[in-house]
Amino acid sequence: MAHDSVPWCAAFVGAMLARAGIEPSGSLAARSYLSWGRRLERPRQGCIVVFKRGNASWQGHVTFFDHEESRLLVCLGGNQSDRVCFAPYPKSRVLGYRWPT
Repeated sequence: MAHDSVPWCAAFVGAMLARAGIEPSGSLAARSYLSWGRRLERPRQGCIVVFKRGNASWQGHVTFFDHEESRLLVCLGGNQSDRVCFAPYPKSRVLGYRWPT
């Protein structure tokens, strides 16, 4: 299978929010979720986590938080190894935690 070069993590998060009856950010940019909902100080199971990715200020990755393991956050997201799956991310890459209003 060929690598999917189209970032679709925000599309996955938006589709899952819509499916749950929650209005998504309306954008396909992962960092759009930094201004969505309300900010959380710490992760809470099911919250949205926005991570740094790449070197450009617009790049990011967005997921749903599941649990912590040491210095890692284990999150469910789309476009993780070209699929929907759980994956670990360093806490040092977190830009924000968000919860629906």
